[in-house]
Amino acid sequence: MRLEVIDEPFRDREWDEFVAVNDGTVFHLSAWSIILNKIYGFKPFFTKAYKSGELIAILPMFELITIFGRIMRVPFFSYSNMILQSGLPKAERRAVVKRIVSLLKHRAKALRARMVEIRGLGRKDDGFLSTFGFHEDRRYKHVTFILDLHAEPEVLFRSLRKSVRWSIRKARRSGVRVLRAWGTRALNAFYHIYLRKMNELGTPPHPKSFFRLIAEELGHQITRLYLAVLEGKVIAAAIFYKFAGKLHYAFSASLAEYQSLHPVSLILWSAIEDGIREGARLLDFGRTRVGTGVFEFKKRWNGTLRRLPVYVLTEKPERALFVDPGNPMFLKLATWWSKVVPLPVAANVGWLIRRFVGW
Repeated sequence: MRLEVIDEPFRDREWDEFVAVNDGTVFHLSAWSIILNKIYGFKPFFTKAYKSGELIAILPMFELITIFGRIMRVPFFSYSNMILQSGLPKAERRAVVKRIVSLLKHRAKALRARMVEIRGLGRKDDGFLSTFGFHEDRRYKHVTFILDLHAEPEVLFRSLRKSVRWSIRKARRSGVRVLRAWGTRALNAFYHIYLRKMNELGTPPHPKSFFRLIAEELGHQITRLYLAVLEGKVIAAAIFYKFAGKLHYAFSASLAEYQSLHPVSLILWSAIEDGIREGARLLDFGRTRVGTGVFEFKKRWNGTLRRLPVYVLTEKPERALFVDPGNPMFLKLATWWSKVVPLPVAANVGWLIRRFVGW
């Protein structure tokens, strides 16, 4: 078995095709090495495993320098698990996980990294991580919901909860229209609403250049921007990714004064209709903390709940970093941010906070 490490931003057709045919996600694509490096300066540490010249496994990873010290992880995204070749025998799967984990340990030691983190998909291969030194951090209460999209839109609509169908109809009756668009004006409209929403939540925003580069690097076949418009005014917006038959709900926000019209519900349903027409097999609602308002919103769409474990490699698992909005310290900081930081300041310095917190 041969391991190859790519430690510079790159685009790799072999990597991306492997992700597509082995049940990977949009977050495993090589383009993220360019996006996160260019916007945040994170250094890639992407690993390929070959056997007899054939690619059998990949793992995306970044090296971060944060206020907590050096960390190895994939920041911001729902998933960062290892992708193994479909049909690989169990013994070989175990062996390749062991080799890649050994490589991670060696690199972490060389960097004096405080921690290595992998966000799993709850698959059986995650168990190999525990075998070779990783520990599941159960303080994280992350889940997603997976909605099957094999049915026709009319059939799927009837299967939704009554409250969800009502919210979609309410938006339509109120005159809300949904547009799918890209371009400078559409991105500006999205970012205006996104920035306000992040400030209300007390969360440092990504810079506008982050979203622009996503569209450039992933392309419009993958990246979808939806706007909800009422009487010529954009009142809500959302970004989805479609990759390898999967639709992923990535970002959404609405103006607080229009939330009672449920524009995000109409956007979500419009994206589902488009996804079905274009061959998407499922909708992944994205990583969500249990018990939050967002959790309750996503739960109402009748998707199947899937737990998303977080695995850490560190000398003292009981003292592993817990950087999560549920942490009381971060709740206090979020309250301060929402009350004190003006929108223009948040837009200009939010990325720095994300850069040096790394979460």
